[in-house]
Amino acid sequence: MRYNYERRRPRFTESPLFTLDLGRRTLTIHATDVNISAYPSGRPRRTRRGNTVWSTLEPPTTRKSKYWKEKIGDELCRQFLLLRDVNAHFGADSPKYRLTEFPSGYNLCTRKEGTRQFHDDVRKDTYLFGQTSGRKFQSPQEAALHFAWLMRGKPNGRCKCIYCAPGRRQRQKPINKEMKEMWIAYLDEECKRRYEEFKKREACRKSGETYDAPSTPVDRYNEDMYLLPAPIERGQI
Repeated sequence: MRYNYERRRPRFTESPLFTLDLGRRTLTIHATDVNISAYPSGRPRRTRRGNTVWSTLEPPTTRKSKYWKEKIGDELCRQFLLLRDVNAHFGADSPKYRLTEFPSGYNLCTRKEGTRQFHDDVRKDTYLFGQTSGRKFQSPQEAALHFAWLMRGKPNGRCKCIYCAPGRRQRQKPINKEMKEMWIAYLDEECKRRYEEFKKREACRKSGETYDAPSTPVDRYNEDMYLLPAPIERGQI
């Protein structure tokens, strides 16, 4: 059996809004919607319950910073940019993608609460600050939706994050559930497509015919899952 195939080309090399390094498995987002770096004041204050709360910036090398960058970067690369690994078909674990840094103006902070100053014995919560509306992202999943919008050039009215989406503010949990269902449906279609390609290749091998391998994937974004429809598609002119 002979093969006809195209040489693979680097993926996503044309966008000035982000840089993808497949060798290092890193994603750098150059776009931002923040003019001035935003983060809460570190000045301690008292709550109604008599506890003390304060916030601290997370350095880029802390475990929390690395966790957020890995969760956001891996989700955006695998599910928004639709990058896949050869070993993924066989259930093998592959190294995760990660953000090299948060977009300009975004800062990861930890809000601490304690029974006395600088004694965080009540709770600690991590947030990502910088979003234009002044809101704070409470999870990597919230931030990933907004960053996908940045990577597409901030199209008007299409950000799907709970702070930008029009109408009544949504909750993240139902969005996560919907996205999970959409992702499973996408993977099912991919499995069917690859199985049909496998049968075609096997038929060529048995018959001795030339196998024409699929062309190199065209760069595309999973906008159906990560962005709202364009206003005209929603009937808004």
